[in-house]
Amino acid sequence: MKIKIDHVHSFHHIIGEKFIFLQQKTDIMHRFFPILTTFLTFCFIAILAMPVHASSHENAPVMETIVVSTPPTGWPPFIIPPKNKENDTGIMMEIMDTITNRIGYHMNTVHFPEKRSQMLLAEGRVDAYAKAKEWVKNPSLYSWTDPIVTTTDVLVFLKKSPIQFQTPKDLSGLNIGIVYGFSYPTLDPLFDKAIIKCHTSKCTKNLLLMVQRGHIHAAATNRHVAEWIIKNNSELSTADFAYSTTPIGSAPYRFAFSKNRNWTPFIKSFNRELASMKRNGEFEKIMSRYR
Repeated sequence: MKIKIDHVHSFHHIIGEKFIFLQQKTDIMHRFFPILTTFLTFCFIAILAMPVHASSHENAPVMETIVVSTPPTGWPPFIIPPKNKENDTGIMMEIMDTITNRIGYHMNTVHFPEKRSQMLLAEGRVDAYAKAKEWVKNPSLYSWTDPIVTTTDVLVFLKKSPIQFQTPKDLSGLNIGIVYGFSYPTLDPLFDKAIIKCHTSKCTKNLLLMVQRGHIHAAATNRHVAEWIIKNNSELSTADFAYSTTPIGSAPYRFAFSKNRNWTPFIKSFNRELASMKRNGEFEKIMSRYR
């Protein structure tokens, strides 16, 4: 029994020591907790008061994007569809890209057929489209840049079957190919009256193939476009084709902008840069790359 009592006394002694130790720890924490809290609060306030240094990337101005609609098959050398590049190239697109970058914008191209592009432009779902006022039924629906380059349409036919004419009426009874959705002011009235037989295709390359195979007498298109396509397609040969000396029509090629947003300040800046490029020879350098 004595041994048991000693064990109990020993156990009480140990428990008492543990209790005293924990109480001392608690007293220490009570004394230092307010100090720790004050220190952490001070650090938090100091961090909030520090100036925020943004990275150079964050400080860089954000370039607004201009969405330019282009035909899926392009219209080379004025508009050339991309292969492994982000955007279209060509005379018109290179000029647009150069100028937009200079005045704080970024160009992005999307691809839609002719009529679809005009509809999206009128609705403001795309920002710009390369066109001539003379090729649009209602040019007042859009805002226009100054002319960039004058484009002249001619007839392209086989050398072995030349076509001579003075006015479009002289083409009576012929089968003439045009790009679907494009407007031809001098030919459209004759197409409507069936004086000239109209054949459409989605792109100029197909029209030239139709001429080469004898399906149509001639294709109405821009000479530079025809020459570029023939030069860059193994299916076509420059030796097979000839061009009319009489033009079908001529019009200044420019950019049309949607009126759903006020593009007037941008167009003014664009026109100034364009005029400067024409004066200092930069415009001619771009043109020379596509001849």
